[in-house]
Amino acid sequence: MTAWVDKECGGSERPLILRYGNAAHGVQCADLLTLEIDVDVPDEFPFPRPGSTQITQADFPAIIEAVRAKAVKLLGPGSDRPERDAR
Repeated sequence: MTAWVDKECGGSERPLILRYGNAAHGVQCADLLTLEIDVDVPDEFPFPRPGSTQITQADFPAIIEAVRAKAVKLLGPGSDRPERDAR
């Protein structure tokens, strides 16, 4: 993985953090809008609702956890950590 990060990211594995405001003038953004994505992928995907290929921002935490758990299962402990191994 380290070689891939070096090649694809120039050796910088620091996460890019995107921030957004949760509210404007006291109004919660989630009260006004919902991001809906219809996912069409050939691989197995951790859809939160059986029979539906649609996800919303409320589904992101569960999807991220499912992807993290699968990475650890397939690649071993620590594979879900963005930091490099200290060797």
